[in-house]
Amino acid sequence: PRSVYATILSGDHLFKQFHPLLRESNKEYLLLGSKSDESSLIFTSSDAVLNCDIDAIFVVEGVFDLDNADGVEAALSFLDVIISPPETWHDSKAVSAAFRIHHFATPTKPTSLVLSNLFCHASSFDVADIKAVTAALYKQADNEDVQGVIEVIEKITTLKKDVNDQIVQLVGKREKCPPANARKSPSTEQKNFYTANG
Repeated sequence: PRSVYATILSGDHLFKQFHPLLRESNKEYLLLGSKSDESSLIFTSSDAVLNCDIDAIFVVEGVFDLDNADGVEAALSFLDVIISPPETWHDSKAVSAAFRIHHFATPTKPTSLVLSNLFCHASSFDVADIKAVTAALYKQADNEDVQGVIEVIEKITTLKKDVNDQIVQLVGKREKCPPANARKSPSTEQKNFYTANG
């Protein structure tokens, strides 16, 4: 019931527009990303069952301002949670937790553009590899062009050669993944936040 839902989900940093049952009218979901498909989902385990074998997916989405260090640091913390989840987060053939990372706004820096593209295609990679790239770019975020960012990625020794090549090829396309739709909401003042939907 709505009253129970409202009791559980309360607090200063709760954004009602992301929780349909808490909205006063027009109870509908706000889709955070216009490119929110399976290619951007990160599962808690690389050997998880296939998506089609899971009855329900509980999606936790992080929206971060990847143009600044605080946002990238928040994304790294989010990736830490994904890497070491409780066993109960993945119960095959029943419910699985999945994660998605969105850029808060259109990227304005080469590093944020590359990270945005990586997160947009996150299901192609192991979460530890995504974290390794994010951490390396966090430490050297002052690259002036995409080629400089690619050179940082190429030097990451913890990535397998084929994974490194695949990431470089992906981010080298310089396509722009759309940012989260959260910016369109007047009640969202935070640039770094999480949402959860079943």
